[in-house]
Amino acid sequence: MTGWITMAAADAPQATTGTELAGFLICCGMGAGIIYIGRTQRRTGRNFLSPDWVFRFGDALHQPRPERKAHRATGRFFEIIGWVLAVIGICNGLAALF
Repeated sequence: MTGWITMAAADAPQATTGTELAGFLICCGMGAGIIYIGRTQRRTGRNFLSPDWVFRFGDALHQPRPERKAHRATGRFFEIIGWVLAVIGICNGLAALF
């Protein structure tokens, strides 16, 4: 099995500047989005989709959900994953340049 993987990797085409640039854009874009989600969730202590203001639904006013430590921890995890993706994207961008 390992021999097949090695042969497949040897037969694969070399990465072009376009593929490295695409990897850069995708990783940096996804990283920035995940960092934004993580910071929002860590800052508010709520799910990033939940509003943190009073809103009207039908004839009733609904209060925002209370803050939770689990959402803050999840937000910090998302930030870390986002930064890892951003660093990978920067490495792809540097590989495209050199």
